[in-house]
This record gives sequence, structure tokens and C-alpha cells, in this order.
Amino acid sequence: INFLVANSLKFLQGGFVPVTVGLILFTIMRTWGWGRKHWRETLAKHAKMTIGEVLARKQRQKHSLERSLLLLTHEKQAMNKNDQAPALLQLFINQYHLLPKHVICLNIHQTRHPYIDDDDRYIIKEFENNHKKGVSFLTITAQFGFMEAPNVEKVIQDIADNENLTPNDDMKDWIIYVGRERFADRKQKHPKRIVRLKGLLYSLLVNNSTPSYEYYGLGDDKRLSAELVPVNLV
Repeated sequence: INFLVANSLKFLQGGFVPVTVGLILFTIMRTWGWGRKHWRETLAKHAKMTIGEVLARKQRQKHSLERSLLLLTHEKQAMNKNDQAPALLQLFINQYHLLPKHVICLNIHQTRHPYIDDDDRYIIKEFENNHKKGVSFLTITAQFGFMEAPNVEKVIQDIADNENLTPNDDMKDWIIYVGRERFADRKQKHPKRIVRLKGLLYSLLVNNSTPSYEYYGLGDDKRLSAELVPVNLV
């Protein structure tokens, strides 16, 4: 407040510069938060199955995809069968109608601590892990401190190297499945002009930002498969 008052006294003599910069940054941050809320709501609409329902479907199917599936999820890690399955898993089922022998739902979580010990790096929940049949269904959270750069390639390598998690599996055949926003109904006009402007600004921000999978160093990975999820901002 003191900063604003000090600049307002000399607004026309140059005080408008920091005020304008502050308003621009505030608008960008508010618009980004508004858009991410729409993204989370869109994903929630696709998350219709529980972990238990997905597991039952996986165990009932007569055939399985030979390649293993690793989902890079946004949702909090599921810890029991009544929890909602990640939206990306539902989208994968809708697209391919089959589940692979190994399904891994991976969440990257940055904590409020500066560093995380290697012994505390992973939180693993095994819903299925049958070595005789060579099948598994896992949810994993990889934790990183706010001073650490998430090394997702190493996380994937650690999971693949652990024979107790993915028995008889070759990580070269994995599918790394991620979600990516696609803005739908751009011709549809919202009655409020401010909402239309926020939608345009958010789509501009997303198109000029680095996707999470590229930030994690997976952009050039040949195993990467991106699911384009339509998001209606209006």
C-alpha cells in the first residue's frame, strides 16, 4: 500500500510505470489460475471410474496390450480402491478399450522442503502385482524439494529397474502417456466480453509456455504419447 501511495503522488511523472507493470503481472497470474481451474474441472469430468473399477476391468479382460503404460497424472495419488482413477487413465481406456499388463500412475510432487532424502523419494501403492502372470497396477508419487529439479527420466529408470514393481518388463516398450490442453469451441462467444478476453489471454499463455512433460525432459522421448483434451474456456 505504501508503495502504491508513493507512486500515485507522482503518477504522471513516471509513477504509472511500476503501477502498470504490477497490473499486467496481476492480470497474468489471475488469468493463469482461472485457466488452470478450468483444466482441473475438465479432467474431473473424465474421471468417472474408481481404482477398484479399473482394476476389475483389467483383471476381466481376456487380452492385454503388451506394452506397459506410465501415466503422468495431475491428480493426487490414489491410495485405496474407492479413490477416483486418474482422468488420463479413463481417456486411455476410451481410446484403446484395453489396458496393458503393467499400469503405472505417476505423480510428481514438489514439497515445501528444500530437499528430499532418496529413501523418502517414492510413495508406492500396489493395487496389483502378480509376478507369475507378469502384471501390475501401481500408483507412485515421486517427491522433490523446491530446491531440486525433478529428474523424471531417473524416476522412470528407477521404476523400470525395480523388478519387484514391473516384473518381466522392458522399459523400451513403455508408453508414457500425458495430457495436453486443446481449446475447444473458439467460435462460441460468451455473453461477457471479459470472459472472452480472459480465454484469449489464457490460450496465448499456454501456447507460449513449456508443457510439463517438456519441463521434465520428456519432450524428445520416443515413447511419449500426448492425449489432447478439449477445454472449453467459455
